[in-house]
Amino acid sequence: MNSDNRSLQSGLLEKIGWLGLAEIVSKLSRLVAVVVLARVLSPIEFGVAAMAVVVFELSRVVAQGGVSATYVTAPLPQLQQVAWCCHRLSWGWHTLAAMLFLVAATALEQNTDLVGLGHIALAIAPTFLLYPLVALRAFEAQRCMDMKRLAWISAACVSLDNLTVALTVGSLGMFSVALGKLCAATAWVGLWLCFPQPLTERAEWPELVSRLRFSCAVLAADVVKAVRAHTDVLLASMWLSAYETGIYTFARNAGVGLSLSLVAAVNTVFLPWVSATLHKGHHALVQTQFRRLFSGLCLLFATQALASFVYIPVLFGAQWQMAPPLVAVACMGAMPRIWIEMKGMLFRASRVPQRDAKLQLHCCLVFLCTFLALLAGGLAADAWQITVAALVASFLTLIPDVFNKESIHAISQRGHARIQN
Repeated sequence: MNSDNRSLQSGLLEKIGWLGLAEIVSKLSRLVAVVVLARVLSPIEFGVAAMAVVVFELSRVVAQGGVSATYVTAPLPQLQQVAWCCHRLSWGWHTLAAMLFLVAATALEQNTDLVGLGHIALAIAPTFLLYPLVALRAFEAQRCMDMKRLAWISAACVSLDNLTVALTVGSLGMFSVALGKLCAATAWVGLWLCFPQPLTERAEWPELVSRLRFSCAVLAADVVKAVRAHTDVLLASMWLSAYETGIYTFARNAGVGLSLSLVAAVNTVFLPWVSATLHKGHHALVQTQFRRLFSGLCLLFATQALASFVYIPVLFGAQWQMAPPLVAVACMGAMPRIWIEMKGMLFRASRVPQRDAKLQLHCCLVFLCTFLALLAGGLAADAWQITVAALVASFLTLIPDVFNKESIHAISQRGHARIQN
């Protein structure tokens, strides 16, 4: 038992390391693309390209549809039937996402000054129909915790996307964003086709409906998280001047951008690891690793908060010399999200994704109500005050979890019992 525990612990840290490294590579390539775009495009063109990417990323939340979590947490005896269901669900969600992407981009172009956004969306939309071709292969890699393969294919495709944009923006302008997405999607399909397709077995209608309900619950949680992640920027832009909004968004992105990417990488590993660990009955180990990972990530955020006083002036120049204190506060404000997101992964692995959706909704409502109250009370007149307001609102999101009083160990025990049954 002890050797098995040590193997599970070392395996988890190794997988996180691979995905963390891949995230760093992806972020560096994205930095190159942003710098080149900012130098070549006019502010208006840059805004159109940036909005196309934002709408695309939001549509991807729908495209993912919680299907990977459905496959990863499936019981082994039913895996082939679940694979059949997930293959069809993936096509359905990606088709819906493509339509929503086109509708949203077209509506934005017609109601704003973002001329050309609809045409960019029309060029990007077909990429949604490429990903389902190899979706099961990627799901299987995550389920088997083959994170080295998943990490490097992801990093290669994201880097290809960003570098394509950087190399073609001079000739294609803002449409280089569309070419980058097309190249990345094509590379994703080509690389995954090198690996075998998981076996499938036709499932009955009740099984498909059951998997759809699971994926919808996961999707609901992901949508709420996306709303929580972007609403404060939207509200800040409505309250602050353009200058103060720029400082706030810079502090938020420079402060928590990379760290939250590492949290996302941890979640990608944590879900299949918890699922496999609960299957083996090591629910006590889940609690131990949960607390260790949470403490380690909080330490990472605290380190970045202190380091911001050094790396911000060096990397971004003297014009951002007022930003380090804001970056530090933004880093501290992101810590509660670590606990909430990891607990959400535990609910998914325990096959109660609706509890994840409920947790995310409660936290989002607490954050937004607190944030709006502080704004209305005049406590957010500049970038510094609104950053502190976001910090306070973020820590108050833990209130629903505090009143719940359900321990990680208890959730793990119930998850193990549910899996055994």
